[in-house]
Formats: sequence, structure tokens, C-alpha cells
Amino acid sequence: DVIDCIRKGAALLFQKFGLLDFARIDGWFLPHSSHLSSSNKNKFGHCKSGVVVFTDINL
Repeated sequence: DVIDCIRKGAALLFQKFGLLDFARIDGWFLPHSSHLSSSNKNKFGHCKSGVVVFTDINL
């Protein structure tokens, strides 16, 4: 579940930023017990067990 969410998020970031070959994408996985200001409008990074938060893209 989490790995699939990370893969989908990384693919979307590559698409949105026009990346072609390589980028290092850093971030955090926050389990549901962690509280992050949440909005029901944006489901990007949300998975069954928590939230994937992408923080950096290094080209």
C-alpha cells in the first residue's frame, strides 16, 4: 500500500515537472497516528496506513 503510494506520487511528480531520467525525491511517511493538517480536497499522498509527504526534489 505505502510503496504503491510512493511510486504513484513519484511518477506524478516526474510528469508534472517534466523530469525524464533521474531525480532523488525525499520525503516522509506519517502513519495515521501522526497528525498533519489535512484537507479532504487533496488526496495526493494518502494511503490506507497513513500519508506520504514529499519534501525535496534533487536534480
